Amino acid sequence: MAAPRPQRLHVDVLLAERTTNSPNGTVNLLGAGWSTIQRSGPLVGPMSVVAFLKVPYELCNRDVRVELSLVDEDGYVVVAGEQELRITQVSRFSPPPGAPNGTGATGSVSIELSPGIPLTDGRGYQWRVAVNSQHEPEWQAAFWVAAAPQPPQLGSGPTALPQLPFGPNA
Repeated sequence: MAAPRPQRLHVDVLLAERTTNSPNGTVNLLGAGWSTIQRSGPLVGPMSVVAFLKVPYELCNRDVRVELSLVDEDGYVVVAGEQELRITQVSRFSPPPGAPNGTGATGSVSIELSPGIPLTDGRGYQWRVAVNSQHEPEWQAAFWVAAAPQPPQLGSGPTALPQLPFGPNA
């Protein structure tokens, strides 16, 4: 009996703090699944983006162009310095050895941005994936950037400790 094969390309995108790729083709994720990230200094991050692909048989053993783009909430590719945050990788996905004829393949493409990237607090972003210039709306992972927490201010201002009606200074 032939193994079921994906009829169309499928992509899942995950965000993590860190990733490592293992020699057997798996991806190890640390701090995965977030949708809010907080600034730590001038940069936001570190962050990793992983695209897991289920490739139909028709695309196996051929060059497949996978593009990851960071897009802001207005739909524009984010520019850091003078560089667009758009990463392209050409990969080949092959069915497992010994798989029945017609079996598709699985694989992944990942990037890690460490120590981070300059993004604006309070704004939303998406990592979008395109494969051979094709993009589907679900091939994305959205997140927003929270402002860094403000350190407490002691001694003056609205956070000053109130004068108590007892004690040595009462």
